[in-house]
Amino acid sequence: MAVEPPKPKLKERVHPEAKAELAAAARRYSAQKKGLGSDLVRLARNVRKDLATSADMWAAVPDWEEPPLLQWRSVPRFPYKIIYYSDGTNLNVIAYTHERREPGYWHKRVGFWDSLDGAAISTK
Repeated sequence: MAVEPPKPKLKERVHPEAKAELAAAARRYSAQKKGLGSDLVRLARNVRKDLATSADMWAAVPDWEEPPLLQWRSVPRFPYKIIYYSDGTNLNVIAYTHERREPGYWHKRVGFWDSLDGAAISTK
């Protein structure tokens, strides 16, 4: 039985508005309980690291029928999902979306990197 070589790690690219919404959510949680916002950021980072090597294993976003194939993964302990797509080289994070608020607000972000013609985006 042949062993498959490990998949290359995808480079993370996070949409600027996604970075801002994660920071805002972390501030709200920190206001509720000290350290809770830091937990959210840490767990979201851990999910992104995992996605960088296993992006294709997670569920497709329901009712999204256009390219690229959008997928999502939940952030443990929090009602947030990471909406992303992989282009084979990059893990493109579109949104950190709350599971019960404003569905679909992030649709306009799809294609963001295409419009920049490959310009580098902050990964953190």
